[in-house]
Amino acid sequence: MKSILKFRRSFFNPKLIALSVLFVGLILIATHAQAKDLLDGTTADVLDTMKGKGRNWAYIIDGAISLGAFAKTKNPFVFFSVLAVAVAMTVIVGMAGG
Repeated sequence: MKSILKFRRSFFNPKLIALSVLFVGLILIATHAQAKDLLDGTTADVLDTMKGKGRNWAYIIDGAISLGAFAKTKNPFVFFSVLAVAVAMTVIVGMAGG
């Protein structure tokens, strides 16, 4: 019985209510001010990067990190994580429209 009463007391915490009102107010103000999406149009930039030299640099950096981790741990699964990262990057770029 005490745990139920304790939950009810903490549910009506003034700090929690004030924070909730603040977040809802910020959302309403942003909607009223007709805020625009700051990340609008960045998908094309990311796709251009990942289709060009960005993908090659990501593969090189991942290969170097996995080679260093393999040298430290002597675990072959760590070294072959390069393949998993390469496949994952190809799938994600493909799903994004690349």
